[in-house]
Amino acid sequence: MGCDSLEERAAGLTQRECALAKHEAALSEPEAEVDEGCAMLGQQEEELVTWREKKVEERWRESDERAWALTLAETGSNATVGGGEGEGG
Repeated sequence: MGCDSLEERAAGLTQRECALAKHEAALSEPEAEVDEGCAMLGQQEEELVTWREKKVEERWRESDERAWALTLAETGSNATVGGGEGEGG
């Protein structure tokens, strides 16, 4: 990386100064990109957590519905609260 443009040469920059200036410029640009990338990742992480929470809720609801359906199937349509304990004693 040397002084490629006429402006850089006209400014009297040495090859080393030119390389350092270009290196510093290259280092400062990725910082903004990294900050933007981190912000995007943070947003994606929040979205992922929300999505996971919704999936867990859906699975619990489906599990509860299945358990209730199995309970009804086992006890028949005459299921009562308390499970009919005390019958025939």
